Amino acid sequence: KQWYQRRVRGEVEGRERLRRLLHAYSVHDPQVGYCQGMNFVAGLILACVPDEEKAFSLFVQLLNVFELREMYRPDMSGLKLRLYQLSRLIHDRYFDFITELDVNF
Repeated sequence: KQWYQRRVRGEVEGRERLRRLLHAYSVHDPQVGYCQGMNFVAGLILACVPDEEKAFSLFVQLLNVFELREMYRPDMSGLKLRLYQLSRLIHDRYFDFITELDVNF
């Protein structure tokens, strides 16, 4: 029973840390705010970086430096671009295979 109680307490604390980080980001960058899917990136960072301030700083840097921020914008311009790039790479790399399958890419 103690293991279960510790696990539940840890999960609640983890969810609160995640909520605080995502809320802080939404205040930090109101143009993007919060977007579904950010929790996967933020949660992984929090699992690796125990200090919330450092985790927040790393999250902001990842979104800005690697242009992940554009994927979370309301118009999803970054996501659309990445999906187009992926489709072109698949088309160029596997053209013969796609032609054989008669897939419209």
